[in-house]
Amino acid sequence: MRIFIFITALLFLVALDIASKWWVVSSFQPHVPYFIFPWLNIHLTFNTGAAFSMLSHSGPWKFLIFGASAAILFLLLLKENIQRPSKINLITSSLIVGGAIGNGIDRLVSGKVVDFISVHYQSWYFAIFNFADIYITLGSCLWILDQLFRNNQSKKPQESDLPQ
Repeated sequence: MRIFIFITALLFLVALDIASKWWVVSSFQPHVPYFIFPWLNIHLTFNTGAAFSMLSHSGPWKFLIFGASAAILFLLLLKENIQRPSKINLITSSLIVGGAIGNGIDRLVSGKVVDFISVHYQSWYFAIFNFADIYITLGSCLWILDQLFRNNQSKKPQESDLPQ
């Protein structure tokens, strides 16, 4: 049953990412920011690098590094789900793998990723990103918090450890 939930969540996340990218590409001009809120624009760009445009000017070998990193991450998450198939592991794995698949589909189809969410404050702008980047970031943060919480729980003294 847990694998069904994982696959369903994964398919939903990938579909939402692909649909949002399709909508933005078909509705907006590249490199023209469209005002949504004072701190948020839709700004269609195409990222040839890794997450948040890292490695965008570093040549074709970047895909080897990116692919190897993604494979290692996937195997670590798979191992985590097999060893401790908790709800939080299913959520974090769905988010991270869903984001990786969403951006991976873009890379396979066009060699670049569609980014369009631009967050800013006055003249400060964060890197433009998409839903897949949000999934990966949120999933990674939740996974780290879960690991820290689990480690703290395992370090707490048990009743049997306390002096009598």
